Amino acid sequence: MKIIAIIVRNLGLTNFMKRLPRVASRIPTKKSPTLTIPAKKTKIYAYLETLLGKSKSQKKLIKDANRNYENIQHWNLDAEYLKPLRDFLEQHLRVQL
Repeated sequence: MKIIAIIVRNLGLTNFMKRLPRVASRIPTKKSPTLTIPAKKTKIYAYLETLLGKSKSQKKLIKDANRNYENIQHWNLDAEYLKPLRDFLEQHLRVQL
């Protein structure tokens, strides 16, 4: 710290350094944007789009009126490809009693 004080003094920055906190407090800061959570319909649309969004006919199936909520291939939470997600959630979301 002594070396910094010597440099500040030799460069004539003593007054500047004294005023720096006051000047810095006047600099406007960006507020973080307000984040919104998408509606359930939007989440379901995005999920189905990852599964089906390859052709025009498949994209029609994504729309609310054409969704098949009973399609086991879309809603099988025991599917093998979800195992890493289940393992992660089990590890980090354990309820401690």
